[in-house]
Amino acid sequence: MPAHESPLNNEVLNYVRDNPDSTRREIADAMGEDYYHVRRAIGFLEKKGMVTLLGEGKDRMVRASKLENNLLMLSLLSQAWNSNFSLSRGA
Repeated sequence: MPAHESPLNNEVLNYVRDNPDSTRREIADAMGEDYYHVRRAIGFLEKKGMVTLLGEGKDRMVRASKLENNLLMLSLLSQAWNSNFSLSRGA
């Protein structure tokens, strides 16, 4: 399994997608995870270009990057197209 697919990294990324502009502390508290583990996961996701940190210090907000949002949208559109294509071929 690729490192970005670790359970905590995925959970953090999903949380950030659903709750843009949350702080690292808010994410850790909401997920019931250790702050430093979440901070490390966010650092990894930022390095991979999947999230962006806004502001400075402990109150920095975390947001899914535009690239990550575009990839998610592309994936959802592809799934919808494949589903519709399969339904139309079966009819």
